[in-house]
Amino acid sequence: MRKLSVRAGLALLPALASLAGVGGAQAHSLINSGNVYDNGSQCVYNWTAQAHSYNSVVVRSLTDTPPFSFPLAICTYTNSKPNGYLAGRWESWKWGPNVGAWLVCGTQGWNYGGGNEIQVGRSTTGCGGGYYLLQGGAFVYNGGWVGGWLTTDYEWLWS
Repeated sequence: MRKLSVRAGLALLPALASLAGVGGAQAHSLINSGNVYDNGSQCVYNWTAQAHSYNSVVVRSLTDTPPFSFPLAICTYTNSKPNGYLAGRWESWKWGPNVGAWLVCGTQGWNYGGGNEIQVGRSTTGCGGGYYLLQGGAFVYNGGWVGGWLTTDYEWLWS
């Protein structure tokens, strides 16, 4: 009977350690991704990620229109744009318990590029320990700016 309870206790140690935030439990990212705009000829894909030490947004310009005689596929094919026609930005938000609202802690600012993808990222801006989330904006100029924002879930960070 004693051997069984010791083995059961040892088997629970990894689960308890992950709940307590010990070891590798801190090595993850919160990601939200998907198409934020689609009119058939122009799609905008947004990939927003908050890690413990790095924030990033990826903007992709896509289309349904296949090259040559490939099959029609929704928002699958690259749709290259001139320089300055892709825009991305992330904003780090921290929960302000004293004011009961989310407050901007830091931002990458707008970054512009061309081709079919740009990546915007840098080290996390820290505003002290607390709950953080990340908003990422992904836009493509197509006769006007089209795209949208995605928000990650929130998590506790010690930064």
